[in-house]
Amino acid sequence: MLCEFQRVIYPPVPSPGSYMVALYHPCEQVKDLAGNVLEQIKAVGYCLPTAENLRFNMQGRWKTNSKFGVQFEVESYDEVLVPTKEGVIGYLASGQIRMYESGNGIEPCGGKAEPPLCPGTAASRKDGSDPSAVSYYWRSRHGQNHDSKSNS
Repeated sequence: MLCEFQRVIYPPVPSPGSYMVALYHPCEQVKDLAGNVLEQIKAVGYCLPTAENLRFNMQGRWKTNSKFGVQFEVESYDEVLVPTKEGVIGYLASGQIRMYESGNGIEPCGGKAEPPLCPGTAASRKDGSDPSAVSYYWRSRHGQNHDSKSNS
């Protein structure tokens, strides 16, 4: 089921690994047993995705809870990048991509213990300066030194 996150119902402040109940807007036509098109899906499970401006392809099964009604029990999900400017910006801004500073510029984290940087946002570096990752990436790739102390 392809959907977008709307809001968390439970718990009020989710913690990592916690059981959650959240509302999602379906991006495809989903009907209930009576044939009515659903505008919202109540999903339940652990570590549900809550990033805004992203779509998720959720796998799971429908179940009926005697107290809360019909719910979608999420077993797994995949992030789906929407191939539009807004979709790419939403994905990059979501924090799903973690970057680190290496001798080759800004690169994706691959299990490294380096401090993460997010593309296009200001992030602290070891020397205390605060460049944007995008401009730092460009300068490092084009041979321009980003440390003013090294230019003297």
